[in-house]
Amino acid sequence: MRECHKKKQQQSQQQLQQHLGNAAAAADADDTAAAAAAPAAAAAADAAAAVHTKRKLKLKKKKQQQQQQQQQQQQQLQKQQQHQNQQQQQMQKQQQQQQQRQQQQQQQQPLAAATTSFAAAPPPATAATTAAAAKAAVAEIPEAAAAAAQHQKQQQQQQKQQQQKQQQQKQQQQQHFKHL
Repeated sequence: MRECHKKKQQQSQQQLQQHLGNAAAAADADDTAAAAAAPAAAAAADAAAAVHTKRKLKLKKKKQQQQQQQQQQQQQLQKQQQHQNQQQQQMQKQQQQQQQRQQQQQQQQPLAAATTSFAAAPPPATAATTAAAAKAAVAEIPEAAAAAAQHQKQQQQQQKQQQQKQQQQKQQQQQHFKHL
């Protein structure tokens, strides 16, 4: 009986040792597999990080390019606006100059007509001839004034035509800038 009992104990101890040995071997195998897989996992993580950084750099470049394009477009628009403003200022100066010329002509024409009519009269010899000459000069003043008025009307028409041409040019330029 004792021998049977000893044999059973020995067998159970052997089985226990085998079981422990198998468990240790399995643990060692798991450790080696994990150790082998660790570099691959690290490499995969590095590759994913590199891809992510590349994407970020591409997005940054795209944003920078878009900002540069927007700045260039704004600069072009500003240049166009400055050009339009300069043209408008030039047109205003031309209009002011034309108005000043017209005013000067309006002021000078009646005086010039009156002085030329008086100067054209012959020197008076007697009081009767001076009175006749004065009447003739006075009669010529309305004719000179009418001629001056007609001349002024022609100038106004010419000015209106020039203003219409300038406005047409303005509209064409604005349409051209809008297309740009």
